[in-house]
Amino acid sequence: MARNYRPVQARRHAHPDGSWGMAIDVPYPQMVAQNGLGFTRGQCALDQNGRVLRPYDLLGQAEIIAVGLDPILEAIGANVNQPVCVVAYYLDNGSINEEQLRENLGRTLGGFDATSIVLIPLSHFYYDGMMIEIDFLFAEDVAEPVAPENLRAPFSDAVLSGDLIFIGQIAVDPAPDDGDQLSGQLTAIRDRLEAVLDSAGGELDDIIKLNTYFTGNAFDWARMAEARSEWFEEFYPVITDAGVSRLGTGNTTIAMDAIAVRRAAPNHWRREPIHLRGHGHWPIDLPHPQAIRMDDLVITGGQLAVSHNNTVTAPYVIDEQTHAVMDHLGRVLDAAGASFSDVIKATTYYRGGANADDLHDNLAIRSGYYSKPGPASTGVPVAGLAAAAAMISVEVMAIR
Repeated sequence: MARNYRPVQARRHAHPDGSWGMAIDVPYPQMVAQNGLGFTRGQCALDQNGRVLRPYDLLGQAEIIAVGLDPILEAIGANVNQPVCVVAYYLDNGSINEEQLRENLGRTLGGFDATSIVLIPLSHFYYDGMMIEIDFLFAEDVAEPVAPENLRAPFSDAVLSGDLIFIGQIAVDPAPDDGDQLSGQLTAIRDRLEAVLDSAGGELDDIIKLNTYFTGNAFDWARMAEARSEWFEEFYPVITDAGVSRLGTGNTTIAMDAIAVRRAAPNHWRREPIHLRGHGHWPIDLPHPQAIRMDDLVITGGQLAVSHNNTVTAPYVIDEQTHAVMDHLGRVLDAAGASFSDVIKATTYYRGGANADDLHDNLAIRSGYYSKPGPASTGVPVAGLAAAAAMISVEVMAIR
């Protein structure tokens, strides 16, 4: 990604023969790599026709996903074979012990000691019997992991790769007698972020992308979002916020992960925020940009079908909102000097039921904006978004 100002490298796509598929045709390969980064699509334990393998067996499906990585990495043929971040979306009815799951995934995936992890429990998936979907972000030039006090063993608090710092999931379980638990958790997460960044030679203003998973309603989100924006003084990151029915253990209501750029890196001083009127905003006024351009890398936040006057377009209608979000993403990319053909990774959070149709309908719309081979893509059904009437949020990374 133009780290150390090296020229843009050719993009590589991997979709080995016999790869798993979905019940509808999509333009997404299993992995895309360019400029020292490699993204998988959300890896699932499916056969070529989209049928679930080892249904209702979470760890069994994780093993299938782990085994399937080898032919993908072999096919990509690039030196991006070190995973720096694993995001695992898993079905949780309240019986999953997250600490045990993290340990089991560490063993199943093969001892990724220089890898950060994000665990996101879901109330349902789109295919019956599906239990887990895993995103992998691979990189080259990976340094020693950052672990001021590693709370997520066998994974790492954060990982350095070139100019970038990949920070794994940060969440806290407040004491039962805490007064304002939301404020207490936000303060603890901010302090933890600062400690991890300090160990990597950075601070909060070095964050370029911040993802937040929250429980609660739109009012809770607004409180959280306004308080979170006060963490930053000179530079605001792009944000993606997704609502889930529960998080981890106990009374945890917020979890975050982040990407930052090292303060000593040349690209640190070349960050350009992209602000654009139209859609892609939030239900309240916030200072965060819709995208950040850093040389040839473009990162957007989760774009919503919310206009600049904080109004949701086509309330509760996902198909119309999907068109609005994708059209606006095209304008954001254009403002950053990029287009959909430059997108290397797309992640979609949508509100839908435990059925394939809700996914396939908006997936077909989104897919129409790409040509084969498109980006690596992940779709995740969530419990809610920042606005009560919002149905879909899409974030992308592009390399121009």
